[in-house]
Amino acid sequence: LFNLRKHKVIYFSSIRFLKEIKDENKRKSRLRDVLILVSRILAISFLVIAFAKPYIPNENINTSRQVFIYIDNSQSMDVDFGKGNLINIAKKKAIKIAEAYSKEKEFYLITNDFESKHTSKYNIDAIRLHIENVQSSPRKRSIKNIISRVNSIHPTNTHLYFISDLQINSLKIDELKEYEVNNKISLMPITNIGVTNINIDTLFTSPILIADNEIELKIIVSNQSDQEIKNEILFLYLENKQKSQQYINLMPYETKEVKFQFLNNKAKYINGEIRTQDTPVTFDNSLFFILNRTEKINI
Repeated sequence: LFNLRKHKVIYFSSIRFLKEIKDENKRKSRLRDVLILVSRILAISFLVIAFAKPYIPNENINTSRQVFIYIDNSQSMDVDFGKGNLINIAKKKAIKIAEAYSKEKEFYLITNDFESKHTSKYNIDAIRLHIENVQSSPRKRSIKNIISRVNSIHPTNTHLYFISDLQINSLKIDELKEYEVNNKISLMPITNIGVTNINIDTLFTSPILIADNEIELKIIVSNQSDQEIKNEILFLYLENKQKSQQYINLMPYETKEVKFQFLNNKAKYINGEIRTQDTPVTFDNSLFFILNRTEKINI
């Protein structure tokens, strides 16, 4: 932008040769300026094209296929990672899929609830509304159940978009071997790397509980993530009151047995809960139990 170089004046007896050099440099300078101008125009043009996000339509897409969009709305998807839970992410993906087709295209929506209203076709506006109204459900469906649902609605020439976090109990690749070759399925995983989760799995105790005896509970706790968990607290609640707590450490995918002891009271039934404050997956943080005190047996 600025030429700060100082010129030194030199006197010559003849400047004829210098004039020839000046004319030659002028032509080179003009060519250089033209090339720089063209480069800048191309740079700005490519920048505009990049923001416009152009694409080449795929002519091989079979637009005659019946499009099914499955959104996994099980409780494992109802987890908030700070950027919205997985169900919200799945709904955004589903809307993008629908918007990628022509406005005349009609769609089917499937969730784990298997609602009757989802057996009908919907245009782009209606399917967008139904997708936005999808809520978390306690029901679970395997990929085989979803495929059977699709086949019951339209057995041939379908394209199923399977949007899920692909839990082991719902995704079994071997079941896809029986899938019809004239139907198409697209697996769209939604996962979050680095999420820790503790699962309170099982509780054991003595089969005979007598008053005034000490009761021992054995709880199976599992780490369902690939990260180490340190100093997580397990709480024991009896009759909605905290009775005891323990700190536990778990290696990745480790399963551990934890013991609690407490004195039995005179109550006929004891309502209890084993609880942890593990986040962000919270639906498996509590295990409820009822203990029945045994009366004396005459022998």
